[in-house]
Amino acid sequence: MSGARENAALAWSAYFTAAVWASLGVPGAARFDTLRGRVLHQAARWGGSMLGLRGDHSVTSLLLAARHLGLGALLDEIAPEQVIELAAGLSPRGAEWARARPVVYIEVDQAAVIDAKRRLLEPAQPRGELVLVAADLREADLGEALGAALRDRRTAVVSEGLTGYLDEPALRGLLRQVRRVASRLSSCVVLMDFYLRDGAAATPARDAGVPGEAWLRKRALRSMLCRGLDDLEHLRTLVSSEGFELRAAHTARDLAVRAGIAPPPLELFVIAELAPARSGGDAVR
Repeated sequence: MSGARENAALAWSAYFTAAVWASLGVPGAARFDTLRGRVLHQAARWGGSMLGLRGDHSVTSLLLAARHLGLGALLDEIAPEQVIELAAGLSPRGAEWARARPVVYIEVDQAAVIDAKRRLLEPAQPRGELVLVAADLREADLGEALGAALRDRRTAVVSEGLTGYLDEPALRGLLRQVRRVASRLSSCVVLMDFYLRDGAAATPARDAGVPGEAWLRKRALRSMLCRGLDDLEHLRTLVSSEGFELRAAHTARDLAVRAGIAPPPLELFVIAELAPARSGGDAVR
């Protein structure tokens, strides 16, 4: 994918996911719901109906719901004092957390997305500390972009929906940047989603009654513009080589249970829970 097409894909996906979250009633999401996003969401629902799927949401939408709400549930469990969200898009989580919690919430994204978010936030600026940082992480250094906004607090670095756009060299570069930032912090955990071409790390949802699951998984990866890794072992090797321990790999079903929503009809990704590596290797629980 060329740089121009990739930038366009990132921008369109931000509008689409915002519409999905608004349709699900995610707190604060209506503020970021736009006509462009609603058109994209409706097209996805029509596509799901053509595949014979019933209900108000496409497979892609159900996966996005599990990812977003499940990641939020994981953050609730970790209870960080500082969150750094990479490629935050039009997610409402940062504004909601900054409004309601004693947390520094830093969002990093491309300048066009940050500008759009600032405009949408203006009518109801959140209380607390929401810091918006404009930076293209394919070119900018994350540590330099964060600058004085980065504080030595109990920190969670979050990446939702970014890694699927990156080939492996770019993904390694991102992990190195995050590792350098983590080295400046006394306490840091990383929550990052990875799309796996084998259908995630656990038993795929073969009892969900979805015809042609392997074909559907490929189509879902394409519709979400995701490249993906081969399998969990590929993920484990990748993050270990870049200085992280893989503490846990949360599947879509696990995330849906944590969030209290219906599970999606197939497995496509995991949210990896990473920590800076210590001696003795890594272990996945």
